Formats: sequence, C-alpha cells, structure tokens
Amino acid sequence: MSDLCFSKTVSIDIQDIDRYGRTVCIVWTVDSINLNLELLRSGHALHYKHFDNSDDLAQAELLAKINKVGL
Repeated sequence: MSDLCFSKTVSIDIQDIDRYGRTVCIVWTVDSINLNLELLRSGHALHYKHFDNSDDLAQAELLAKINKVGL
C-alpha cells in the first residue's frame, strides 16, 4: 500500500460523516487506483456492508477471505 500512496498526492470522494465526526471517503491515487478497494483485496481492511452496499468491495473482501490473505 505504501508504494501506491506514500509521498504522493491523493484525492478523496467524501461519502459521509459518521456519528463520531469522522470523514468516510473513497481515496484515489493520481492514476485512478481506488485505495479502499486495494486495502480490501490485500486483506488489510474489512468491508462494513451495513454502511456500504458496493458489490465490488464485498467481492474484494470475500476473495481475500477465500485466499486467506491479511485479516
């Protein structure tokens, strides 16, 4: 992940502000890589389906679980 974003400019698409005041967003690299999706694919994040119904994110998490990658 650090190779994708360390010391690089990223952009965010704000989706929501959660009940604790945290910004919920999708993070994009300059070359249009969705870092949220990459975190799920590598097993370094979990997809909370209660808050997001994206099939792409759910599938990425499922494949990481099937392949026993990361979390």
